[in-house]
Amino acid sequence: MRKITLLFILITSFTFGQVVLTEDFGTDPIPAIPSGWTNNEIIPSGNIWAFEGTGQTPAAFTTPNTILYTNAGHSGNYAVFNSDGYGGGPEETALESPAFSCAGLTVVKLSFNHFYLTGYGGEAYVEVYDGSSWIVVTAYTEAIIGADPGYDFGPVVVDVSTELAGVTNAQVRFRWTGDYAWFWTIDDVTVQQPSVSAPDPATTPSPADMATNEPLVQDDVVNYPNKIYFSWMDAVTGDAPTSYSLVLGTTSPPSQTFNNFTNGDFIFNMSYGTTYYWQVISENIGGSTASDIWEFTTQADPLSLEDQVLDTFSVYPNPVKDYLNIDTSLTIESIALTNMLGKQVLMINGSSISNNRIDLSNFSNGLYILQVNALEKSQSFKIIKE
Repeated sequence: MRKITLLFILITSFTFGQVVLTEDFGTDPIPAIPSGWTNNEIIPSGNIWAFEGTGQTPAAFTTPNTILYTNAGHSGNYAVFNSDGYGGGPEETALESPAFSCAGLTVVKLSFNHFYLTGYGGEAYVEVYDGSSWIVVTAYTEAIIGADPGYDFGPVVVDVSTELAGVTNAQVRFRWTGDYAWFWTIDDVTVQQPSVSAPDPATTPSPADMATNEPLVQDDVVNYPNKIYFSWMDAVTGDAPTSYSLVLGTTSPPSQTFNNFTNGDFIFNMSYGTTYYWQVISENIGGSTASDIWEFTTQADPLSLEDQVLDTFSVYPNPVKDYLNIDTSLTIESIALTNMLGKQVLMINGSSISNNRIDLSNFSNGLYILQVNALEKSQSFKIIKE
């Protein structure tokens, strides 16, 4: 059911408040680790964080591409742990920031852009140092993402106020563990006390709240069948959102979250005749705010409707000696009877059928196939003539 297409442009522009750490990894032609940052090989293997500027994923996607620029939101250079490229571990290496002070800060937000591809045991952890120990504040693992391979990408904001507010020797690190797994990329790392507040909730949903018979779009049935496009309006009050998450499910409250969802994008493999509940989480560096929970019901399955129409045909008695009755609310257009040798032995136009019954008394005993046609629909029955 899930969509999140790979290849949409994501633009992030946080409003900065009091910034205590910022790192975009530069734009040098030959990228290198920034001053003050370190590669901490917790398990020495020689497999360390590197720095690139191509925008291309290092594994699992067709090249050339610019997926890391268009999907992860990277620009210029970025950090990458290419476990697939190293070809073997075991690996546990952390890209660690220099120390910074959060003295005097009461609200502390960590933000970054990333692309994480899971599979083969590769795991990614975002950690902060609170002056005495490293604390995991966000984790990306196969168990969390729920696929192999699976991915998470785009801007991330983590409230680390509990861990870092008032800490004078704070740090941030991005720790990878794996062994010939996939990869993780990081860019635009910022720690700050924001100057903006969380957005007000989104309004005006599409599909509309309580909509029924919502059509499933079939404009690309090969790749993305049964689509629903989702859109909404930002609140006209409060600070602007910079990203969104969409939460969807068949129960209320919904539980499946699609991070970094674009307003107007779609989710595919939706089910016919199903009531869905959804809401939008509007996000910025100041926080996130959930909309109301909306609901809609998708259209009935056209094939199921056809089956229901066809199921309105019935014939009796069967076996039959003389007259066979056809029970239907539809106007019969024609009837054909074929013997087991494949020879058509009877064809009657609907206008010649009286009271939806046909006389089979003169036919030989045996098994026949009766085809009933009505409203461009047809159904076949095995008939035993006695």
